[in-house]
Amino acid sequence: NEFHTTLTTVRKYGVSISLILQDIEQLTNTYGSSQAAIIMNGGTSSRLFLPGMSLESCKEVERLLGQATIEDIDFWTQIKEAPYGRSLLTAQEIRTMENGKGIFVHGNELPIQLDMIPYYTNSNLNCYTEIPPLAFIANQQQPVIYIPLPILPPSNNYNQGGNHQLPFFDL
Repeated sequence: NEFHTTLTTVRKYGVSISLILQDIEQLTNTYGSSQAAIIMNGGTSSRLFLPGMSLESCKEVERLLGQATIEDIDFWTQIKEAPYGRSLLTAQEIRTMENGKGIFVHGNELPIQLDMIPYYTNSNLNCYTEIPPLAFIANQQQPVIYIPLPILPPSNNYNQGGNHQLPFFDL
């Protein structure tokens, strides 16, 4: 149950952990809201969001993406209107993104919207699916070789002080 601590600690040692969720709420349900916030904000540096998330998750992504300033020009008068703030993407726009799109956020960099290309449509990547997997054989460990040791009779000399030497064994 110390996953949030482990996740934030191992990053400083250059360890990368991939956390794959269908929904941010999975973290909240499993670890509680405070630990889920630590995991999402302090334990992950790269995040990829795909369409079809729950509305709550989409609202969280909307907050993460931030706002943009919009400056409109009136169509008829060609006069600039007062600038106003708008979410970069609204929760509804995130939820209804078309399939094959994604939002990628890394660290403190600006978010980018990606076109996700399935590996099987790219011949350079699809050829890797033809490589057979490595064979896994259970209990593939080398047997342990035990060193034969002579059995000594019990002695109280080792517990009574003085010069004690252990017997030398010729292997």
